[in-house]
Amino acid sequence: MSEEKTQEQMQQINLGQEDLEKVEDPQKEMLGESNVHSFTVNEGTEVDNLLDLIGYIESLPAEEFTDFVKNKKRTMTNWLNEVHGDEAFTQKVEQAVSKDEIKSHLKSKLSELDDLKEEAKEFMETIEEEVQENKDEEKKEVEEKKESGEDKKDKKEKSEE
Repeated sequence: MSEEKTQEQMQQINLGQEDLEKVEDPQKEMLGESNVHSFTVNEGTEVDNLLDLIGYIESLPAEEFTDFVKNKKRTMTNWLNEVHGDEAFTQKVEQAVSKDEIKSHLKSKLSELDDLKEEAKEFMETIEEEVQENKDEEKKEVEEKKESGEDKKDKKEKSEE
């Protein structure tokens, strides 16, 4: 295998690693803990990710949930859109009216992120296996060339004798 091919695969691994890091922990990078601000749901209470938001919504009594939807829903959907960049998801949450419907959309997004995480891990494993196979193949080629060179040297020495 050529050095160029190996370098290309290493670049793929590096790119894949960046993708994997983005989904390594769905409750982290893509859910807003690592580099996106928190969402303030009320005085003193901040939500850092979808799990926190689901927990917060579950904890709200009916009256407070109605107030939350009335006063904070737009802020929440703006935050979700900023964190995820998924307008279709954000619109679903924005159009939801019941607590269960909002939680369902949030949980669905969590599931989607978990699936993405698994796909990224599988991709990385495949690339790493291919790179290892290429390294093994290159090592074998080098050894064969080395042996071939030694054979030629031995033959030359014998012919000189």
